[in-house]
Amino acid sequence: MSKTGPLYEPECFKQVRLSEYLTDFIKENPQSWTRIRLNGCCWKPPTRRKSPGAWRSLPGPRNLHPHPEDSRRCFEEYMADAQRRMQAGQLKTGEDVKVIDNRVQVSGQVAVMNINGLLTKVIFDHNPKNEFFVEESFPLDWMYPHLTPFGIIMKINRQRCHP
Repeated sequence: MSKTGPLYEPECFKQVRLSEYLTDFIKENPQSWTRIRLNGCCWKPPTRRKSPGAWRSLPGPRNLHPHPEDSRRCFEEYMADAQRRMQAGQLKTGEDVKVIDNRVQVSGQVAVMNINGLLTKVIFDHNPKNEFFVEESFPLDWMYPHLTPFGIIMKINRQRCHP
């Protein structure tokens, strides 16, 4: 996919005060689906595409997807850890790990959620200006020391709250 020019033109918006969040997002010159998200952070009247009074800042994700290299690294990290724990007899209940033809294979919900846990940690670490919340229906171990109640969900705090 070729990159397109910026959506934001400073001259059109010199009278508008943009939030730090929106300013940071604009600097990223988002592409693909994140470009759509930038549009979602901006209100456009139907008759004028770029009206100086039209831009406003909304909270929400920018580019929260992990980089493919991060995804590969998380998968490999989980596979190595699962193999080590299998050999030590320390697999979690429901964790299905096998060695077939000298290759480690994992399957099942526990394995998938452990990999998801590593990916969410990468996303959390790469987005220090965003707040994160979770409705926890499956344990993600790294989150426990960072969680505090926030209504019916949990907030993931940057600092550890408890051991």
